[in-house]
Amino acid sequence: MPHWLFVRPGELRHAEWVEIDFDKKEWRIPGHKMKMKEQHIVPLSRQAIEIFRSHSAINREWEIYLPKYKKYRHTNVRKYRQLSAKAHGL
Repeated sequence: MPHWLFVRPGELRHAEWVEIDFDKKEWRIPGHKMKMKEQHIVPLSRQAIEIFRSHSAINREWEIYLPKYKKYRHTNVRKYRQLSAKAHGL
């Protein structure tokens, strides 16, 4: 997914569903999450939209796109890889 978005991995890990606008095909990252403290608008490609939509069917009840387990400090990378593989038909 990062290769379609050109964002830092941490920005993707902390993405929230309310920041993603499927109608406008953009992701608005608030300034407080950005290194330069300015809002960043990421245009979403067709492929990125497809992946976000397929993931939203599975984890839309979570506020954050890639939620963390309470027990662990890092994002659940395995689940992300499984979702990505499923979105690509693998």
